[in-house]
Amino acid sequence: MHRSATHRLTLALLLTLPWQCLAAREYYAIDPVHTRVAFHVMHAGFSPSIGTVSKPTGHIWFDEQDPGASSVEIRIPVGTLDMGDAGWNRKIAENFLNTDTYPTASFRSTAVRIASATPLVLDVDGELRIAGGSVPVSFKATLNANKRHPLTLKHTLGLQASTQFSRKALGIDAWNSLVADTVYMDVAVEAARGNPVDEKEKEAPMIRNSPERWGSVSIGLHWLTALLILGLAVVGLIMTELPTSPFKMQVYALHKSFGLTVLALAVLRLLWRWIAGSPDELPGPRLQALAAKGVHIALYALMFAMPLSGWLFNSAAGFPLRWFGVLALPKLFTGYNPELKHLAHELHETGFYLLAALLLLHAGAALFHHYLKRDDTLKRMA
Repeated sequence: MHRSATHRLTLALLLTLPWQCLAAREYYAIDPVHTRVAFHVMHAGFSPSIGTVSKPTGHIWFDEQDPGASSVEIRIPVGTLDMGDAGWNRKIAENFLNTDTYPTASFRSTAVRIASATPLVLDVDGELRIAGGSVPVSFKATLNANKRHPLTLKHTLGLQASTQFSRKALGIDAWNSLVADTVYMDVAVEAARGNPVDEKEKEAPMIRNSPERWGSVSIGLHWLTALLILGLAVVGLIMTELPTSPFKMQVYALHKSFGLTVLALAVLRLLWRWIAGSPDELPGPRLQALAAKGVHIALYALMFAMPLSGWLFNSAAGFPLRWFGVLALPKLFTGYNPELKHLAHELHETGFYLLAALLLLHAGAALFHHYLKRDDTLKRMA
């Protein structure tokens, strides 16, 4: 294929990258006042000890036409667990839930299946996190109502769901001779249709990364880097076709400056990841996780290789390099070197096409997770 044709094809693919996903599902914010979580577990074989947790938060993405495309995320403030006695509450918090370190439990769905159409009953699979551990669970959820609320006048979902899990699977093994292993969990939910942006604004910004999602710093660095790389790729394809002029030289200078900015952002991202950690991997096939990790490593390698090969080309060509005309950067070596200039150019061009392919693969994988697997891979970075 002719090089200019390859450029045009690559440009078309890059410009059609679906960076934002338009979901057909409706967003419902969980009402913490009218949502309740209850746990019960057999006590010494005599009777079930029952505790309730108040003011859970979270959201449901519900697709009325295709309920199997729905998803749910709920955060449970286990520090509010009420067993009916202050002393008993304190013992559970200290010996079972470690609420000082893990004040919040959470559930994120990974798959939703229709178990019954009338009434609508869903099997909601996902991962439950409590006290630093995690366990796969499956809720049986019944939709009680899907209509306008007579008091709030908001379209509201009403559901009840139940599941059970092993506390030992979570690493909670205190008082085995007195407290049964199987814990039963019931959830009564009311969720009102709303705007996910409005709900996010109500939440306190999370700077650092958590086991569940990326923090605001990582999210900001990720999307800023993505925007710059996309812009650099598009401009890089166009600027080679421009006629020689002062304007073309300005475009090249800006291209170099933004490329160096990407290099600096890549360093910052790795440094922040080392400081703030990263979310836990979502459940999935091991091969898929290894493939995702390999793509991320390759993307980071190219985020370093592309600016550095451009810097090398600039040095070999004998051109000065100033970051946005403010900061003069040293040449990687002195003197004009045509062989090294050619090598750097080939590396830069080859790296570009590799980067474009990986970006398309990365974006495609994000859409695959969002629309087909219905998990939180994309939402954790939004």
